[in-house]
Amino acid sequence: MVAGAFGWWIGSNSISNERPATEVPAVVDQWAESWMNRDADAFAEVYSEDGVFDGILAVGFDGREEIRANINEYWSRSDQKLDPDYVFVDEGGAVVVWNITETGDDDTISTDQHVTIFEWEWDDSGLLRSTSMNW
Repeated sequence: MVAGAFGWWIGSNSISNERPATEVPAVVDQWAESWMNRDADAFAEVYSEDGVFDGILAVGFDGREEIRANINEYWSRSDQKLDPDYVFVDEGGAVVVWNITETGDDDTISTDQHVTIFEWEWDDSGLLRSTSMNW
């Protein structure tokens, strides 16, 4: 694991590297690692069968298989490199400042920074029932 993938650390602008007092489910680590590694299979597996992923380009994906297929399609169209700069995670969600690098249609490389707020909902088995992203 990469210090909790984007999990338990607060990034480069932080005064603290301590884990929050609230216990964060391990599935959040799996979710973050699979996102950073562009592993759509592992990403989808942290969701319940009827899980919902809401947020990319204001589109929602319903169910594990739709999540897997659409996330895989999204990554196949993009060469984005995501580097979390500042992160806070707890059992209810996460705030991430991303440095994003990608190649445009004209082969120019651009770097941008985005802030994403994630909200989690859990099912009874400890899998993600839903996540929503706000850019």
